[in-house]
Amino acid sequence: MADEPSRYRSALLYGNAFCGTANKMNYAAPITPLFVPADRPDRFRKAVACGADAVIIDLEDGVAPDRKDAARDALPMALGLGVTVFIRINPLGSLWYEADVAAVRQLPFDNIMLPKAESCDAIEDLQSSIGRRNLIPLIETAKGLSEISAIARKPGVRQFAFGPADYALDLGIAPNPDAFSFALSSLAVVSRAEGLSRPLDGPSFDVEAGEALLVEVDQARRLGAGGKLCIHPRQVAAVRRGFNPSQEEIAWARKIGRLPRAKALKP
Repeated sequence: MADEPSRYRSALLYGNAFCGTANKMNYAAPITPLFVPADRPDRFRKAVACGADAVIIDLEDGVAPDRKDAARDALPMALGLGVTVFIRINPLGSLWYEADVAAVRQLPFDNIMLPKAESCDAIEDLQSSIGRRNLIPLIETAKGLSEISAIARKPGVRQFAFGPADYALDLGIAPNPDAFSFALSSLAVVSRAEGLSRPLDGPSFDVEAGEALLVEVDQARRLGAGGKLCIHPRQVAAVRRGFNPSQEEIAWARKIGRLPRAKALKP
């Protein structure tokens, strides 16, 4: 049974699911998903041991072009890790997309992350190739952000994730919190409207889990994110703490939960 803070967090405060439709196909929205290069199977269980609630086996940016085949060959070693596993494939139109899809089609992974997601056609192409699975579109471009309402309505889409580095590159701007806040807030609003799980904020490059990471986590949580992508094991504990409610918030949730709905909604 979940502890009391977790139960109140899920029920009243910062639970990842905005509504019941997010839980189809037993989708468990993560808070601290940790990227692991798919060509480093020696790190798969180490990622679990560090406390991440999900592992993202990465076939894309974390794997050099000459290691893509080896990475796909290692995918079966990610079965049975004991936590939720995501496979991040390469984007539609890349040199490696078709081979990634062929590999995933043969393996029972439920959760697939699609980078550079920009259209409903991309979602439909992937679903038609691998069958109905939980899809996590990674929004990394202006075009992708402009299409999120339509993408959110496609069957199988469970949760958005944000890719701030490529988003800034696409816009031709220096990475900055103002631009990222707009994008993440937009993802949160559309996710709420369409009944998806809260979006995942993009990763921080503060691998030492210092003040910069804490600021990013606080900002993401206030904008409506339900978790944050992690790229180093040291980030996991800090992200988890950052998304946990304070005792004051739990007390507030208890109070609101005991009030009649009409009264509870009054300011």
